[in-house]
Amino acid sequence: MDSPRVARVLAVGVITVSLGAITLYADDGDGNAQTASGPVPLQVIHDRGIRGQLGVRLGTLVEVEGEVIPNQQKVKDLAHIDSYLKISKVDGHLLEEPVQFVFQTANQWAEVSEPPVGERFHFVGYESGFYRGAVEGEFEYVQPYATYGFGFESCFFVLAENPKAE
Repeated sequence: MDSPRVARVLAVGVITVSLGAITLYADDGDGNAQTASGPVPLQVIHDRGIRGQLGVRLGTLVEVEGEVIPNQQKVKDLAHIDSYLKISKVDGHLLEEPVQFVFQTANQWAEVSEPPVGERFHFVGYESGFYRGAVEGEFEYVQPYATYGFGFESCFFVLAENPKAE
């Protein structure tokens, strides 16, 4: 971190979430992407935010469109999930690759029912995220249990059906 180049990379970095890891990217001034290694300071995340799977900062209200698809995963931990929201459009823009989320409402005041498999949806909501899973060395202190490795996971919270949808 003593090098001016690393300090500059940290100063102009953009945080993105990719496969459960937060990585800091920046342009080195010559158009070349640079990656700063090591933990990202919490203040940088507060200041810059995190770009989620939908391509916008976590916590940003968006309109999403897509289709409800059945859960075809064989993983026991996911067997209780019947379906996923397969989001293909965000604020009217087609995503390069659709993103899947479990249907969940943001709070008890969001009166939206989960649509059935095969139905198209048009919701207003926001992507959020959290860390979960066992941290390295955890099972030296507690009885082992089935879990994931510690990592970041994003989710989509539905607030309402889009009243403007046709």
